[in-house]
Amino acid sequence: MPNETKNYGTVITTAGAALIAKCILNGGKVNIKTAAAGDGGGEYYEPTVAQTALRGKKWEGDVASAAVSTTNANMIDVKITIDDSVGGFTIREMGLFDDDGTLIAICNTPDTEKVSTDGGVSGKLTMIMHIVVADASVVSFTITGLKSGNTADETPEHELELADLDGSGTLDSTDVFYLMLGIAQSAVGISPDWTAAQEKAADIDGSGKVDSTDVFYLMLYIARKGAGIPTTWEDIIG
Repeated sequence: MPNETKNYGTVITTAGAALIAKCILNGGKVNIKTAAAGDGGGEYYEPTVAQTALRGKKWEGDVASAAVSTTNANMIDVKITIDDSVGGFTIREMGLFDDDGTLIAICNTPDTEKVSTDGGVSGKLTMIMHIVVADASVVSFTITGLKSGNTADETPEHELELADLDGSGTLDSTDVFYLMLGIAQSAVGISPDWTAAQEKAADIDGSGKVDSTDVFYLMLYIARKGAGIPTTWEDIIG
């Protein structure tokens, strides 16, 4: 349907909610070990609490990082990085799984193309999934490159390079998307789900607020780089 309203968000599955509730009542932790991304079976859909798997899984791998949101003590920002070797599909869904392979949380996403290096461009893609739980302290993560089993609030938040909102190390359309999404949310009174590091990285011109000027500077930077013009932020901002 051409005028269909598309809603995006994350749900804790019935199985995930039961495990979290058990840990809150009896102690222990739900350890999230792996993440997955898929194409949603080829179309947009809204995930349900009854799901036990993604509709069209295309990738599964490690969680890159996780940190409790600076704006909501019950929200955990989970970073998922898909490397260059995987591509050729559109991401429409992501999920998080525990040690036993139980789907704990699932979200849908706006269509995001995942390319590979075969296309002649950088295929690395980083996305952030937000999950809200009753008590963030009972959720832990196995993080590649960090101490296994770090709890969400113990995982350090790393400084981001200017405009690198997804932390991928490359400025591209994904960063433009996150920047424009945050501005749009602010315009309608919704606080963007940004970490402190993302908010700092988004203020490209250092004005103290994130607005269309920052989008312009980012798009100009990407365009000049794409055209092979040696470019620094000093060239852009002055």
